[in-house]
Amino acid sequence: MRIKEISHRNFQNDPDYYSLHWAITNNCNYHCDYCGVYKNEEIYDFEKTIEFINYIGQFKNVDTVLFGGEPLIHPNILEIVKGLKTDIRICTNLSRDLQFFKQLIDINNNLKIVASYHFHKEDLESFVDKFRYLANHTNFIKVKIMFDSRYKEQCKNVYYFFKAFEHQYQNCKIYLDMVYHDICNYSERDIKFFESKQNDDRFYVRTEEGEKYTSYNQIRRMCNGFPIFYGYECDSGKSGLFIDSDGYVYPCQTKRNNRLSLFNLNIDDYKDHWMFLNNSRLCDQNQPCYEVVIPRRVND
Repeated sequence: MRIKEISHRNFQNDPDYYSLHWAITNNCNYHCDYCGVYKNEEIYDFEKTIEFINYIGQFKNVDTVLFGGEPLIHPNILEIVKGLKTDIRICTNLSRDLQFFKQLIDINNNLKIVASYHFHKEDLESFVDKFRYLANHTNFIKVKIMFDSRYKEQCKNVYYFFKAFEHQYQNCKIYLDMVYHDICNYSERDIKFFESKQNDDRFYVRTEEGEKYTSYNQIRRMCNGFPIFYGYECDSGKSGLFIDSDGYVYPCQTKRNNRLSLFNLNIDDYKDHWMFLNNSRLCDQNQPCYEVVIPRRVND
């Protein structure tokens, strides 16, 4: 199957939408064996990154995604949230206590929260208390139940438990996300169960056979893993960027470009932001590409 175009629904609805992902720290208080992101690192300067993001926000409708690691354990996280003048989405394991989240909401109650539930790490009662508070005091909360083959039935029960909250809170969505580790033992029945719960339709996909809105996980499975983009026009830079915890700015996070940054906010005096705000790039990535948050289309 050949994908001709792919984009997040937000790009379809708003031509000025800008996706800016900032990994403010790769440190994490969890060390899950299915996570390839975690590393123990020092805390880097962040003031110039805030200044840069707010600058882009003067020209685009920026959706700043704070992720890691666990972004909420950054020692200056409240200062960072207060300093950003854009929309903010936070990807978190929700492990900080309820009092912290009350402080966070006092600073900014216009947040979107993406909370991941890890069965082997979480206390369900505590997680639910924080979930309820955030559902009542934020713009939107999404809970990803991490579907682990070692705890399949327990994860299914937790998923159904949280799914019921969608009827109670209009600003909440519950998803299932499959995780992989050294002792995965998903059966065909497990895969069918997982597939049946992929009711997310955030991504627009146009193929040679037709077009539809579908989920991230379904895109991966449609393409036997990830779509391969070769000779595609890519709006990375023009519609989104990625910033590392140490200030390096990347056009995307594909394997090929992972170490090819545009500049470093803490080192370079970089002024020509229009270079990437006005120009799409032709992607010669001849490997699986997983950054589906950036719009792409065949250049033909």
